[in-house]
Amino acid sequence: MVATRLPPGTLGERLIRRLRKRGKRPLGTYERLLNGIPDPEDMEFGGSTYDPELDQFRLGTQLQDVWAYIQDEEWHDPEEMEQALGHRWASISARLRDFRKSKFGGHDIERERIADGGSWRYRLVRPILH
Repeated sequence: MVATRLPPGTLGERLIRRLRKRGKRPLGTYERLLNGIPDPEDMEFGGSTYDPELDQFRLGTQLQDVWAYIQDEEWHDPEEMEQALGHRWASISARLRDFRKSKFGGHDIERERIADGGSWRYRLVRPILH
């Protein structure tokens, strides 16, 4: 995959702007924000209702969108992620669970109960390398 600049207003471009606004140094392009997440066509999803022809590209794109969004390592609640990404919460939460699986990197996705008691928020935690 060749890194390219994104047109203004695209999801990747908006995510880069959001990272800069929060004082984070974006990697420069949406493709580099994906940081090792494979092309949607190369990902291996599964399940009893999974149909590669109908689901492969959609699930892969969702996975890339959610991954790029959580790169800031900040806490995010479901409503915020739905609004920012344009995906339903059920899909977003499924992709967050995917990231915990070894075949999708075995990442540490923390969750924390929000004060009202019935809701959660989520963030990516990167390992500290010594």
